[in-house]
Amino acid sequence: MDGPQLDERELAVVALVRERGRVKLADVERELGIPHTTAHRIARRLRAWGLVAIERFRTAGGKLILYLRPTRLVIEIEIPDELVEQIEKETGLRLRG
Repeated sequence: MDGPQLDERELAVVALVRERGRVKLADVERELGIPHTTAHRIARRLRAWGLVAIERFRTAGGKLILYLRPTRLVIEIEIPDELVEQIEKETGLRLRG
């Protein structure tokens, strides 16, 4: 199964979020020079793909602030049994259930 094909702006947003950990959508717009509506569309696409989460925060004055934060990516790979055994032996970790 192939993952999403990210364009240059989407990759830049993901990189910024991963670097900072949590970033205001308004800062993404300003720092990357992305129009407001485009930034919202990118944020929704990245959320749909599971690459970022969107947090909504309302100030005491009622202003809505959107933050983007990274999600935990899970990558599944196959490791040969011999390598698993070697890692377990060298580190003392138990990798298999």
